[in-house]
Amino acid sequence: MSQNDDLRPEITRVNIYGTEYPLSSGESTGYTQKIAEFVDHKMSQIASEENLSDLTKVAIMTAMDIAGQLLRQKERGRLERKRTVEAIDRLGQYLDDASRSSRG
Repeated sequence: MSQNDDLRPEITRVNIYGTEYPLSSGESTGYTQKIAEFVDHKMSQIASEENLSDLTKVAIMTAMDIAGQLLRQKERGRLERKRTVEAIDRLGQYLDDASRSSRG
């Protein structure tokens, strides 16, 4: 049985920090390029701010920065979900109280 061409990951050539990489991705070429541009920009920014020239150090500092952003965003999302659940609980309690008082 042959594999459907639509299911095969696309190979997208991207340039990150001066090196071209062929990336295999299930995402669109445009999306893969957008991610590569983000990483390239972040690496250049960190190399400049930290006055780094070692590629490994730049890559590790970039990975740490992006991971930190991701974890902060996940925590914000968790806190927002918690506040939403608490607000829904308060609203439910208010509606229950209002329903009881209108019957009584």
